Amino acid sequence: MKEPSDRWWMVIPGPLERTTGGTIYDRRIVEGARTAGDEVTVVSLPGAFPAGLSKVDRAVCGRRLAALPDGAPVCVDGLVLPALQLELIDLARRCRLVTLIHHPTSEEPGLSEAMRAELWQAESAVMRSARRVVCTSAFTARVLGVRGVDVSRLAVVTPGVDPVAGDGRREARKEAEPDETGGSRDAAAATAGTSVGGCDSVRLLCVANLIERKGLAYLIQALDGLRDLDWQLTVVGSDELEPQTARALYHSARQRGLDQRVIFSGPRSSAALRQLYGQSDLFVLPSLYEGYGMVLTEAAAHALPIITTNGGAIPDTVADLGAVVVPAADADALAAALRRFLRDEEHRRNLGTRARAAVSRLQSWKTAAAGFARLMHNAAADAPERGSGAVAEIDSQTTESFDAGWLALRESADHAARDAALCTYLARTLRRTITPPRRPLRVLDLASGTGSNLRFLAPRLPLPQRWILCDIDAGLLDRGAKQCRDWIARRDLGGLIEIAAQVVDLSAGIPFPPGAEPPDLVTASALLDLVSRPWLKRLIEQLRSIDPFPALLAATVYHGVCRFEPADAADDAIINAFEKDMRRDKGFGPALGGRAVDEACRLLAGAGFSVRSHDSTWHLCASLRRAAGESECGALLERQLAFFAAAAERQGVDASNWLERRHAQLRGGTLDARIGHSDILALAARQRNLIP
Repeated sequence: MKEPSDRWWMVIPGPLERTTGGTIYDRRIVEGARTAGDEVTVVSLPGAFPAGLSKVDRAVCGRRLAALPDGAPVCVDGLVLPALQLELIDLARRCRLVTLIHHPTSEEPGLSEAMRAELWQAESAVMRSARRVVCTSAFTARVLGVRGVDVSRLAVVTPGVDPVAGDGRREARKEAEPDETGGSRDAAAATAGTSVGGCDSVRLLCVANLIERKGLAYLIQALDGLRDLDWQLTVVGSDELEPQTARALYHSARQRGLDQRVIFSGPRSSAALRQLYGQSDLFVLPSLYEGYGMVLTEAAAHALPIITTNGGAIPDTVADLGAVVVPAADADALAAALRRFLRDEEHRRNLGTRARAAVSRLQSWKTAAAGFARLMHNAAADAPERGSGAVAEIDSQTTESFDAGWLALRESADHAARDAALCTYLARTLRRTITPPRRPLRVLDLASGTGSNLRFLAPRLPLPQRWILCDIDAGLLDRGAKQCRDWIARRDLGGLIEIAAQVVDLSAGIPFPPGAEPPDLVTASALLDLVSRPWLKRLIEQLRSIDPFPALLAATVYHGVCRFEPADAADDAIINAFEKDMRRDKGFGPALGGRAVDEACRLLAGAGFSVRSHDSTWHLCASLRRAAGESECGALLERQLAFFAAAAERQGVDASNWLERRHAQLRGGTLDARIGHSDILALAARQRNLIP
């Protein structure tokens, strides 16, 4: 007999055999859990989700939910939440409810503001009643956290991939070669390797159902401008989910004269799809929004180069896959990326190399299913949400993802705001002072996170360089070091930039190992406003103990001057509360917060450094939207609003109405913000006064 913790229920929209990304995820989790020995009962609900249930379908859904046993651990796919809000809240009162969110239904492109608000009100109410909210990406978890879902109840279980034996692409093409009778060994080759004008075409593959969110209209528009090049596109996906969108795509391809080069093949079996992955030269996904984008990792598992967009979670999903990422809904940018791939043989080789290197970093479906099952076992056992082995393991991964996701999200704003002239001045000084002249520049990066500071500074400093990355989070440090090594490889800087990583608790001291070669440059980004005055004094004392003084570059230090536009009557109260909250102890003693820039400049100057301070304020406005993409800038603005509101609430200031007004402006595209930062550069000077 099964232990209670091994029995759980999965409630899904429609049959488990559907070919939507969400249902494929559900099916693979269920299959993996069953293979591992769990007893998983699938409850399929009829009807049109997320909205538009008929009375008959609602009645059937109600009966099936009512039949679930009291106390049962039940996972409900998020697509059904808005349509069955009341029924699911009732279910949560008698069962151990877990919700599975691929992406909020209210994030679908093309919705009216009224529909978006209605969907969010319904789905968020169900999430609040659930014991756990499982997301398929850290991006979706961040979105939910920003929108008010309790972060302590969020967990992330990303999809997996199936291992591909050997070189999947080589084997697939071998199987597609003609046999001795002249016939093809696999019928799938008919749509993947046809010729145009008697020549082998570059074979492009897109796996996406024919719905608006997949952005296929932009792909057809992009390909319309590439008629002079030799390519063939196969689109694999159903045309039944949004028939009107499918008809428009067929018409567009015919009208542009591309119907012989753009092949809509419909859904394919798993075996045929694997064959298509293997026979293709490039994978293209032009989505406007994805909650994860499983087909991207599937393509990577087949070592297939990828061109995609920055829609939703995609930048997170492809962060380690070597993909080319263009702005969503930008046919010109997509066409430019495709043109380069089709014309530049060296670029194709480089993308192929990056794709092959990414394969080993992909998680298996077995691992994904095991992680999901642990969460359900925890719910079944009614174990504490924190502290038990299985859940602690999931939570530690989730926390790392949140940190890495936030750092990735802010990187574009950091780089756009930083002062390049200050770096040029630093580089000129270092060239004069490094002895002997050709030895590596030694750089110590404090609280290095995912390595954003290295990626900004390294191209602006003298080569060669030797970096030590320091952070307290071993997982984050490992991820950052890998991202930096990939960045170095992509820029052919191997041998010129070396990296070492060191796990360090900076609150206990600064890592200057005894007897080690002293750094020429100590740098940190977004750190000094979190530390206390005594901690900063200890840092400066350690810098003064080295002869000659190393340079100190502290980037994006919060200086306390913020402004939201348009102005709001509650701004002053919210910003003042945020500043007060910034001075809380972050592990280094009472934080300097907005006083950090003035205090650091004063202490450094008094200790014998020549100090320069340049503005690096974030301008979260139209210029950043052009540089980083509309969705990324919007996510960054939304995260900032959440930070300010949460800080105000901690200081006893009600921010709910302010946050509601600001969210409305954000959705309407009228909200801009300036978050004040400065970069501080301190160089050796002759005078060596005592620190005041």
